[in-house]
Amino acid sequence: IIFKFPVEDAIKRGILVEFNYTALPFDLTPEENRKLNQIFRSQFRADGTRKSQKEIIMAMSNVTKLAENKLLAFDHYLTNNGTQFLERSIIFVHSMEFGREVMRILNDHQFTGINHLFEDGDATATNLQRIANGTITCLITCHKASQGIDIKSLNSIIIFASSGNRRETIQRLGRALRTEASNPNKKAFLLDFCRNDKE
Repeated sequence: IIFKFPVEDAIKRGILVEFNYTALPFDLTPEENRKLNQIFRSQFRADGTRKSQKEIIMAMSNVTKLAENKLLAFDHYLTNNGTQFLERSIIFVHSMEFGREVMRILNDHQFTGINHLFEDGDATATNLQRIANGTITCLITCHKASQGIDIKSLNSIIIFASSGNRRETIQRLGRALRTEASNPNKKAFLLDFCRNDKE
């Protein structure tokens, strides 16, 4: 390590804004727990070669990233807190199918017409421009908006699926921590999901 520049120092120097962090607890379903146990026990591939520790951890992580109870926790949070925190936000999910379930919950809470499912191809640049100019205020995406965008008016990041790549996780959080000249009192909001683990 040659040099460290922690987020606390960046906030103190006014490079990044302060933020509030909330983690919603969730439990895995019995079926999801069964899948985790099955993955953990199957140490070998079909050809008899042993799986790497990384392969096993990634497979287990995919189960957790798609946990059904995250959707219930999110729905409950919206019921108690409303949808205002979603104005100028990006929601990170693991798959577009999961993203559609998030969209359904948003629609149930009358958060309609101002959110958009992030797509591939030509729609990528178009949708980034639309959230930058305020045409849409909430973007649901998998990996596309993790880096390479600088939209200073973003306020919130919601992380249904954390990346195993620490750098990508930091970049995702950084989407909402940009300072905004027109909003000197800006404070960002980060919503995360934390698995209840009794073991």
